[in-house]
Amino acid sequence: MISFDLRSVLLVVAPVAMLLPLLAWYLLKSAGGRALHLWYGGSLLIGCAFLLLAMRDLLPDWATFHLAQGLYVIGAMMMVASL
Repeated sequence: MISFDLRSVLLVVAPVAMLLPLLAWYLLKSAGGRALHLWYGGSLLIGCAFLLLAMRDLLPDWATFHLAQGLYVIGAMMMVASL
């Protein structure tokens, strides 16, 4: 069975989660709208949360756990609101 290190997975997922909305924003600049902006912002916040979770041993707990969880919840709420 293949075993993955969670930190490695988060370090790969975080940049992808942050680059995807930036690429979509660049490609869909002319198609503005509140829903798209909520989706972009939510995705960026979730990517930042993944990045903070990946740096658990390097940063203090309030930043890597409490702040990351808050960013994730707010990002998810923004993405749900964009629907």
